[in-house]
Amino acid sequence: MWPLGGLASVELPNRPQAHLVTAAAGPATNLLLFCFFAVCLLFATKESFQPPWNPMPSGFPARAEETAQGKTAVEVTLYKWDGSPEKFSPYALPVWLARAAWVNWFLALLNIVLVGFPLDGGRILQASLWPSLGFRQATLTAVFFGFAVVFVVALYGIIQYSVMALCLALFIYVACQRQWVVLETGGEEGIFGYDFSQGYTSLERDPIQAAPPRPKVSWFRRWLQRRAARKVQREQERREAEERRLDALLDKVHREGRQSLTDEEERFMKRVSDRYKNGPRRS
Repeated sequence: MWPLGGLASVELPNRPQAHLVTAAAGPATNLLLFCFFAVCLLFATKESFQPPWNPMPSGFPARAEETAQGKTAVEVTLYKWDGSPEKFSPYALPVWLARAAWVNWFLALLNIVLVGFPLDGGRILQASLWPSLGFRQATLTAVFFGFAVVFVVALYGIIQYSVMALCLALFIYVACQRQWVVLETGGEEGIFGYDFSQGYTSLERDPIQAAPPRPKVSWFRRWLQRRAARKVQREQERREAEERRLDALLDKVHREGRQSLTDEEERFMKRVSDRYKNGPRRS
């Protein structure tokens, strides 16, 4: 186990239900562990203590130094159920239980509230949208939610001067950017070289020799290609229209004679005839 989830290698069926259950198992495990350590706090000493309900970093039961009469005491404050505080040594059993409860509480809320790929909340969103939108569109939606989460977390890190929040924002951005590239082009490894489409378990898998990625075409080159294709199509349609009119005029000449043509029709026949002198007419 590590803060970003389990590293057990699993092969998931290509079904949204399997991905939904797997993604929800992470926060559910953290909540179960939080409840376990919270119950342990009830029986750790003669007094019953509350688990730290505040999931923010300020809620972590950290040690605090107090100086009195030339002596420095390092203590951790826990709160009873009636709200009264009690101080413990940083190495006391209730302190470690409270810290374990806070860590699991924090990780559960982090993965649920931050609804963005590749966190569990984003993967739950992806699996939920998969049956109605399809795998690709559901994953894109989770990726775009991830970019929104990057903005919120980065803004929080800047305001609170939190390096960990900025690192988390960078991690989510890199994972979302790589997954977006994989969906659009089918290649291009991210900065970390990891594929999070199956969750964090891909970190343990052996690398797969993938086919070389297709060369990326710039937007300007794609625009030029679309423009050239439209030009060829218009030229083809114009030629076909001229050929149909030429056939109609030839039929008119055959039935009524050359004198039945107007000046404009004469000029049209001459122009088209001159054009076909240099090449065969298509049937």
